[in-house]
Amino acid sequence: MVKIPAKLNRHGNQVDKENPMTQCARKSLVWVAALSLLALLLTACASGVDKNLEKAASEVCNGGSLPNAVVYTPGKGDHPLVVYQLDWNQSIPVDDYPQNWLPKSENELQLVACVIDEWKTVEICRYHNTSNTIEIQQNHKIISVIAAKTGEKLAELEVWGSSYSPCPLKVYKNDFSSRKIFITDASKKILDQVKAWLNNE
Repeated sequence: MVKIPAKLNRHGNQVDKENPMTQCARKSLVWVAALSLLALLLTACASGVDKNLEKAASEVCNGGSLPNAVVYTPGKGDHPLVVYQLDWNQSIPVDDYPQNWLPKSENELQLVACVIDEWKTVEICRYHNTSNTIEIQQNHKIISVIAAKTGEKLAELEVWGSSYSPCPLKVYKNDFSSRKIFITDASKKILDQVKAWLNNE
């Protein structure tokens, strides 16, 4: 039998067991590292828009108004706005905004586009010899364009998920479930709708 040499400390004395305090410190370091990683991931998921500006947009979307905002006047020119997603409690990513659309502060804000997500059942697929069905649901975003200074709702727009395929002819036991149709490039499509509305104002 091979005898494993005993672990020695820096003084040459045998160490029989790791100090409980050392074990505790080691575990604490692991938790700190895990929490730091989580914080980085959450930061990466943030919109990048100024938090005070997001807070102001949230107030407008929840029925408020901003006395310090700029009066919206229809016509050509820039109309700084924030697209605020109520389901996510944040703006769309800062990089998705066209140039000169995103204001730097509440004092430059004219409009807030408040977005609500819905799922609409567009088809229910039924089959012989079973009561199970496949429910096809399409993503539907409702966009309320609101004047930031007054809280007045100026328009209601919408964006739908992409077109969907018909019910599958053949299904297996594990296939019976809801099928969701998402909106690809959602930020761009929301902004396109708002831009089209602004051009027609």
